[in-house]
Amino acid sequence: MQDVADAAGFSRTAVCFALRNDPRLPAVTRRRIQRVARRLGYRPNPLVSALMANLAAIKERPLTATIAYITDLASDDAFRKHAYHLAYFGGATRRAAAAGYRVEPFLFHPPEITPRRLGEILRARNIPGLLLAPCRHIFDAADLNWDWFACVNISASRMGVAFHSVTADHYRSLLFALQRLRQLGYRRIGFVIRQPTDESLDYVWTAAFFSFQARLPLPQRVPAFNPLELTQEIFVPWFKRHRPDVVVAYGIGIRNWITGMGLKVPRDVGFFDIDLPPGNREVSGLNQNQALIGAAAADLVIEQLHHNERGFPTHPKLVLLKSEWVQ
Repeated sequence: MQDVADAAGFSRTAVCFALRNDPRLPAVTRRRIQRVARRLGYRPNPLVSALMANLAAIKERPLTATIAYITDLASDDAFRKHAYHLAYFGGATRRAAAAGYRVEPFLFHPPEITPRRLGEILRARNIPGLLLAPCRHIFDAADLNWDWFACVNISASRMGVAFHSVTADHYRSLLFALQRLRQLGYRRIGFVIRQPTDESLDYVWTAAFFSFQARLPLPQRVPAFNPLELTQEIFVPWFKRHRPDVVVAYGIGIRNWITGMGLKVPRDVGFFDIDLPPGNREVSGLNQNQALIGAAAADLVIEQLHHNERGFPTHPKLVLLKSEWVQ
């Protein structure tokens, strides 16, 4: 580092700031020092970096900064009762605390609070990092000054902006589940999901189902059922027409429609929920590990903060976590 400082004509402190891309140093100065470092072939010592990281990890850290968990739930009470958000939030909170950050929920309600106003509030609170939880509202990215924040999308957040994202590996997880159901002896596997739900994930679930189904003999292929609105009145005729021996579906309530026809689950027909609520053990299905997703999202925010990265990344990362089979 001293060689870089001598060649660039700056102090070791300035070089340290530049190599960490610290905004306390002017951008022009940072780029100049970074060019000198590259020309000299400077590389940080990985053993020293690992040692410093280990020393930092074993020290008890005070909570020094806040990361906002952005959700559009209607109220604090709705947030406290929402199992999925609590799991994401809990995982993020525990991981962030280990690194010296706190996580606070922020309820975003357009049009009562505009994206621009939300950004101003967060900026006034000196909050540098945002966890964008799954939201129903999509807003124009231009409505908020993202350059102030290090951001990560949690799960299938439909914010309409391209940040680093963490979500369940829906495609491979469902493909694995379908293959395992077949190993258990099921031959006519039916798939049920509302079209808007599937669309929110760019149809990744139906893609996995069709990929799996293409390998089956024609008599064993049950048409996927993905109506705009899914009700018992239209589900029952589909079920009676195609007679699947197991129903793979999004929504645990569909199990009640099956038992309402006088059938026993799993004696007469199997049921498998592809998105089990956190902690649910009543039926078989996929646990998407929301707490782990929240923790991984916190890791990505903190990584950006440590590298002084803000705004839209040039190459957004997509982190996929495998869902857990629950039987």
